[in-house]
Amino acid sequence: MTSTRRHIGFKAPEDSFIADRRHTVTVPLLNHEFGGNPEIRAWCKGLLSDPDYLVRPMRRLAEITYAPSILYVHMPEWLIRRHGSIERVTRGAIGVLAAIRLAKWRGTKVVWHLNNLMPHETDRHGMTDRFVESFSKEVDLAVASTQSALDEFIEMYPMLRRTNTAVIQMGHYRDLISYRPPEKSMVRARLGIPSDARVVSSLGMMRAYKSQEALLDAFSRIPDRDAVLVLAGESRDGDLVARLARRAELDRRVVLRPEFLREETLVDWVVASDLTVLAAARSAKSGSATLSLSFGTPVLVPRRGEFLEWADELGTDWVRTYEGSIRPKVLAEGLALGAPPTPSGIDRFFDWARAHELLAEAFREILPR
Repeated sequence: MTSTRRHIGFKAPEDSFIADRRHTVTVPLLNHEFGGNPEIRAWCKGLLSDPDYLVRPMRRLAEITYAPSILYVHMPEWLIRRHGSIERVTRGAIGVLAAIRLAKWRGTKVVWHLNNLMPHETDRHGMTDRFVESFSKEVDLAVASTQSALDEFIEMYPMLRRTNTAVIQMGHYRDLISYRPPEKSMVRARLGIPSDARVVSSLGMMRAYKSQEALLDAFSRIPDRDAVLVLAGESRDGDLVARLARRAELDRRVVLRPEFLREETLVDWVVASDLTVLAAARSAKSGSATLSLSFGTPVLVPRRGEFLEWADELGTDWVRTYEGSIRPKVLAEGLALGAPPTPSGIDRFFDWARAHELLAEAFREILPR
């Protein structure tokens, strides 16, 4: 979701408590520098508070074969190495699948907490897509944030039709972040943004799949002198940053900050914005959008996946959706709506306590009694 490196610390319970916990849950990416995110850790902290579960980060592939009670996977594409020759990538994918099948033979249940409808980054041989499709055949429980998101995953991965499913909405990010920003005018002054500007932003890790180049191109065609586009976040793609920089030089209204964002700075950019945009038209889920809504900034997102229910529950003043790709008319109309007239009611819809309770119960349903 974000480009903040500060992880929510995660520790398993002391050994004296391990005997009281009946089921081990092994979690890839729990404290991973690149793939880990606050959402995974938040879900696991909820499980850790349940006396039935012992949650452990997966540090090595071999740990899959130790046959934990549950292998809890959020992004299966991160289980394999995606660089190198086709032979190397293929061997790696086959090895991971073999380890998962061995663990299942020993009694492990595989849970896929659905995040990316398609891998955001793939390999040049197409093996990552094929691996995720094969992984979907090993899943014992698929967890989605909304029914619409689950339906899209089942359409993409038909083998999920035969598995157990659960629909559980996550909580909001205010429960995960202790920082509370000052009011918008003070934040904008601190960031150097004019107080009367209409600010649209794309925040978090800059990656090609987020279509930030298309967003910048669409923004450049909006004839609004008071509009500002902010692209802020770390990137490991130097070519992408260079292309964005060349475009940004042609429009003084663009603020490009390709840099690591501390958690507090990331929240400040959210609060300074009038609208945050998810320009990746095929995305069905977004941690950045959740962060924005958590701190009171409306979002412009594709009309698909979990965003459909968000718009129903929170209102279209807060969740503004678009069909097709990001383009000038969509962006201009999203900005023109201004600030929502009423609070979003996010506390009613995004509830971590309820989410943790439902996830723990969904796990119990697939485990032996």
